[in-house]
Amino acid sequence: SSQGLASTYEIQNDSLLVKLDTSTLLLDVYDKNTGVRYSQQPMADEMSLVSVDATANSITLNLYFARDNVYLKGVYTLGSIPSRLDFTLSGSGDIDDIIRFPSAFSSAEADRLILPFGTGVSYSVHDGKHVSGLADNFKMPFYALTTNTAAIVTIIDTPDDSVMVQDTVDGTLSGATAWRPQMGVVGDVRRQHYVFLNTPSITGIAKTYRKEAEKNGYVKPLIEKKRTIPAIEKLIGAAYIHAGASNENPNEAYLPKLKALGITKYAWRNGDTTHLLDQLRQDNQLYGGHDCLMDIIAPAYRNKFEDTQYPASAWPSVLKLDSNGDTTGGSTYINDELGFVDDYAARTCETQYLKYGSMIAEKYRASLHGEMYFTDGHGASGLEECYNPLHMANRTRIPNSTVEYVSHLSGELGLVTGCEGGREYLVPHIAFSDGMMSGWMNSLMDDVCYLDVPDEVYREYDETTRIPLWELVFHDCVVDYPHKHDTSNRYPTLWDKRDLFSMLYGTPPAYSIDSSSMSKYGASYSKSFKRVSPVANAVGYAEMVDFEYLSEDRRVQATRFSNGVEVIANFGSRAHIMPDGTV
Repeated sequence: SSQGLASTYEIQNDSLLVKLDTSTLLLDVYDKNTGVRYSQQPMADEMSLVSVDATANSITLNLYFARDNVYLKGVYTLGSIPSRLDFTLSGSGDIDDIIRFPSAFSSAEADRLILPFGTGVSYSVHDGKHVSGLADNFKMPFYALTTNTAAIVTIIDTPDDSVMVQDTVDGTLSGATAWRPQMGVVGDVRRQHYVFLNTPSITGIAKTYRKEAEKNGYVKPLIEKKRTIPAIEKLIGAAYIHAGASNENPNEAYLPKLKALGITKYAWRNGDTTHLLDQLRQDNQLYGGHDCLMDIIAPAYRNKFEDTQYPASAWPSVLKLDSNGDTTGGSTYINDELGFVDDYAARTCETQYLKYGSMIAEKYRASLHGEMYFTDGHGASGLEECYNPLHMANRTRIPNSTVEYVSHLSGELGLVTGCEGGREYLVPHIAFSDGMMSGWMNSLMDDVCYLDVPDEVYREYDETTRIPLWELVFHDCVVDYPHKHDTSNRYPTLWDKRDLFSMLYGTPPAYSIDSSSMSKYGASYSKSFKRVSPVANAVGYAEMVDFEYLSEDRRVQATRFSNGVEVIANFGSRAHIMPDGTV
């Protein structure tokens, strides 16, 4: 311990030298293995340092946070694992907003910021294109900063009440963790740790996190899931079909048209098309029911909208309420007769999903005899607390309740289960994702084809920034599709490029279909399925073990899988010559 405050404190081991500046509360870390120095940038909330307790391997900061009049304790520790620095933040008392502490790391040699949004993104820290902001919809709770020779990976061990702060300091983009109030108080101890790597490779970063996911029980391969759910075999290499685009009712001609186009293996999302079920069963295709438990129709609109999820008696007991006791926003609705309705539904609490959702799923299974089930929303939405006194829930109980429901679908009911988007804690219980191949989940709420591609969609499919971070961690565990409103054929001018991404990542295509599109774009559907599905089928059970750039402009890329398959994609306009002379 120290009676007075020294200007700096330091701890070190064979791999790292860590120095704290008490005047700024910023760290400087020197990685002895790589020679790279990382320094924290002033992105944190202003704290007053009360005292410091230092030992041979830890620095404890006793802090006063004037904004909320609370005392906090931040502890940096070098443990027994080389090249790892741990951090905890604890305290007690009421807080009104997020706590930004500690600050973000940067480096004079900083190159790119790696973020787990969508499939993954890799942003240059210097290009100035990416705005500041907060992100609370982690698919996986980690991010990384790379240099030309090394990387620092930040892994959030208590992610439920965390957000990632993205900001630019002195012209350099950085990322840091911030902590949300837990039901209005500081709450449980917050934890994260930093891993210092001797490589900047995307593969090295992703595999560092996969070890964490394995330790937490999130890595459950499809081949293992298939032992109890044999119908998963029908999913491997199968196109995901969202029928009835442009509000057309799917008719008996749909399935023969798909077969004529050569689309011979698919998962049929529209389980309510009961007039097609005999044909689907005869063709041995996956199909089943679906639910959207996130919203309940408000009583005033039940005469206009059918609520197939909740009985009228469920209102208001299932509602998710905010800290003021108000309902939280549900869906909005647009149609020709009613116009825009912004209060026709309200958000429900995840703690109610198992009670009501299990009845819906069991009804579908009994009536449709389907082997597949899609449950909407759970992997795409942020975690929000519930203050309904009937079922108070913090951000830890919320995902646990979702897991309880989804695991019922795949476990007790034995269904090939999918969800919208993706979250790592859902991975052991789902077989497919509707949305993980859609980048930031940009989705207009319709299913028609657009020839004009919005700028934000172009950015989502920029091969120089998009990376298969999720696939490097979970490819062998989940079959990932584009979102139902962002299918492979949504933007015909991007179709070829999106197929290239699908082949590179080893994922099958998804199509929105109606009579018009199958007639107009029939040749494109056929070409797409015949080139994408065989790759997805070949690597469907395999782990993605490597990803690398083969050209300086990052437009020629390669992935490798655990079964020996290698895929090379050239997104550029010029031929690329491999070292062995292959073009």
